[in-house]
Amino acid sequence: MLAQNSLAAAMYSGFAEARTIAVMTFVDPAGLTLYRDWPRASQAAVANLRPAQGRRPRDPRLLGPVARLAAVSSLTAAA
Repeated sequence: MLAQNSLAAAMYSGFAEARTIAVMTFVDPAGLTLYRDWPRASQAAVANLRPAQGRRPRDPRLLGPVARLAAVSSLTAAA
């Protein structure tokens, strides 16, 4: 997430760190309660991250979150 408006800030206020949707979905405990259909939301988060990573494989804005997801969440492999 590169920017957020006041509505997004209010929606994501329950998260410890509201910077990357994928990290929020898989790492933050609030991610499990935000989405009614968590499995679908998790698949969408990964599906949106994959093409971005493919277009910019060395972008530090992606490398950090991808490494963090790989390190802490076995759920990303299933999504």
